Amino acid sequence: MEFFQTAQVDIPVLQIMVLLTLSTTFLIVGRLKLALLINYSFFLYWSYAFNSHLISSIEQTSISNTIYVGFGIAVAIFGLVGFVAHSH
Repeated sequence: MEFFQTAQVDIPVLQIMVLLTLSTTFLIVGRLKLALLINYSFFLYWSYAFNSHLISSIEQTSISNTIYVGFGIAVAIFGLVGFVAHSH
């Protein structure tokens, strides 16, 4: 629990503002699924870009990073297909 209290994540304010603007815009317009996909994409990018900050004790290899990003992109694609397939 101490890790979560002492961890520092440096996410640029401009990126947070872009995320909030896009999410709010799509939520107001009524595109809930698209707003969810945008949030997922930002969080996937942030967790990959700042992986060394979050997991400093585990040494990351290029293979594990590739697998991580591959699964993240696959989940995003499956989500997008699911959103489109169940649209009315």
